[in-house]
Amino acid sequence: MQSAVTELEYRLSSELAVDDIIHARSLLESLDLDRLAIEMVEGERRLADLGELLQQQLARRTRATDKLDAIGGDSAVARVSVVATGLRNNANVIQLSKGSPEPIDVP
Repeated sequence: MQSAVTELEYRLSSELAVDDIIHARSLLESLDLDRLAIEMVEGERRLADLGELLQQQLARRTRATDKLDAIGGDSAVARVSVVATGLRNNANVIQLSKGSPEPIDVP
């Protein structure tokens, strides 16, 4: 039984990073348990909030991935962007050729 007590004292001292059981006991007696309970509740709340934010971001990413997959992935998005840029440039050339001093906006 004494060896079990000695082992527990050693483990407690090691976990608390103190030299011996006397320092461990002193450290534990100085703790404000009410404050620790409040900190634990606050920490749990923050973890829950972060978990919820993570789930929201995951859902957004999944929806975005699904949309990309529906139109053919990243290469299709690049092609759409190139076509839109080309349309914008063509509209500007046409408008300028008609004598307008300002290009028109094509979304």
